[in-house]
Amino acid sequence: MGEFLLSYTHRARDCPRIVPGFQNVSQELKGKKFFFTCPSGDHGGFFQVEASRSEEALNSLPAAIRATTQVISGETMARDAPLPGGGK
Repeated sequence: MGEFLLSYTHRARDCPRIVPGFQNVSQELKGKKFFFTCPSGDHGGFFQVEASRSEEALNSLPAAIRATTQVISGETMARDAPLPGGGK
């Protein structure tokens, strides 16, 4: 399983339509916390998920926000862990 950060955006006027969609999230997202940026005026959110492929990660989100979501592959690391590739 890989780790993915899902970053999506929407327009302010779409908040009333987007937020209720998170009441019925996929099994992969149940019990997870979502970081929404709407209160700051930058409308969107971030989600961290585990999936086999980027397409699977994207499909864990409600269909209404998939088109404006960027899927970023990565790895969660402890703050004091060595960086990949020997960097500091």
